Parts: sequence; structure tokens; C-alpha cells
Amino acid sequence: MTASVVVDFSKEPKFPKKPTGEAPKVELVREQLATYVEGYQLARKTAPARILLQASDFKHCLRRILARMQKPHRDKAKAAWQERRKAGEYVMSDIRGLLGSFPAMPLNAERAPRSILTGWVAGEPLPTGISLGEECKLEDPIAGGAIGRFQHQELRCDEIDKHLDAGKQATQLALILEDSVSFVLGDDMVVRKLRFLDGALDKLDGSDDDGRRAEFDARFALQIGELGRVFDVIADAFHISSAD
Repeated sequence: MTASVVVDFSKEPKFPKKPTGEAPKVELVREQLATYVEGYQLARKTAPARILLQASDFKHCLRRILARMQKPHRDKAKAAWQERRKAGEYVMSDIRGLLGSFPAMPLNAERAPRSILTGWVAGEPLPTGISLGEECKLEDPIAGGAIGRFQHQELRCDEIDKHLDAGKQATQLALILEDSVSFVLGDDMVVRKLRFLDGALDKLDGSDDDGRRAEFDARFALQIGELGRVFDVIADAFHISSAD
């Protein structure tokens, strides 16, 4: 039997506000259900004595109420995020000022990135030291076509092969460089979700650290070196043109 909720508008008194001045949840429910009354009045020219709602309708009201109750928290989090973003923009502005005219340019691949990424997913040989991760994004080359996102999954499998046979192409692919660095490379040549793995951090074991500053310097030098290796692999595989 389908559950239902009965709301008697003619007899149910209005609940008083809480000591904090907030309306109790039952009054928020009443406010949401008032929309049903307005629709009824427009159609029948009279107010209903009671409304019978299915449980699914009542859950919808509760979802709207919860969203309304959570809005102040979302607004606070959004304001905090905007402040952090503004602080980050100030830092980047200072860095640009220190560097002066910095010739940064997007990577320009002479080989089609989408074709290469798709070939790697399909089983073509990967560059030396590179292995597949567990994430990829497959898209239909037709504008507005289907999109498939796969995470935490073995990419060399029948399911992926079926999507490739259907004509989908890889636009993002997770890769791992010698158990040191993992990242997701897109057909726009943007590196996302960059992460240094234990294999990279293990290389610090032999360093002579004499404090936090030395450890920070060692980690920074190591990460710069690993990023250089990632760029070398990408540049060789996609034939990245120089800025000259």
C-alpha cells in the first residue's frame, strides 16, 4: 500500500516560532504545501479542506526544505572560497610582477592528441616508463554525442573496447610515470589531477635533511625534476613544438 501524508489546513493551528526566531520544520512544510493550495484554487475557485499527498511528493517538499535550510551554510562556504580565490589572485599578480614579461605559451602538439590517447587506451604501445591509470573519458566525435566517464577501472577491458568500437575517442586519460607521478592528460594538453606517488617520495630517503627548510628544498627539487620528466614524455609522444 502506498504511504501518504494528510495535512488538514482548516484545523491545524500554526506552530509558534522557536526561541531563536526560526520557524519550526512543520511550518516550513506547510509553506511548501501552500503551493498545492494555490494551484487548486486557480483550478476550482475554492480552497481545499485537506490535501492528500503521496510519500514521494512529501519527500520532494522535504528536499526543498533541506536545501533552503542549508543555503546559509552554502553561502558562507561560497564567500570563504571567493576570499581564498581573491587571495590567490593577489599572489599570482605579485609573481607576475616579479617575473616581468614571462613567455608562457600553451602546448602545441604536432600530432593529434585525441588520436594518440585513443590508441593508448586501445592497446597501442605506451612511451617508456608510462602505464595506464584507472580513469578515462570517452566522447563521441560528433558534437552533442554520448560521453562515457570511467574511474577506478581497468581500462584494458571488453567494456572499454565496445565503446571504442562504437567510435568513441579518448579525450582524457589517466597515466602513471614509473610509479612516481600520476596525472590525467587531456586532448587539450592540460595536465589534471597531478599527484606525486610513494615512488617519488622514496627518493628522499637518502637525503641529508637538517631541518624543515632542507626537507622542503629537497621535496621542491624532486617535484621539479619529476615534472620535467612528465613534460619530456609528453613532448616526445605528441611532438610538442618549441616556442621559437
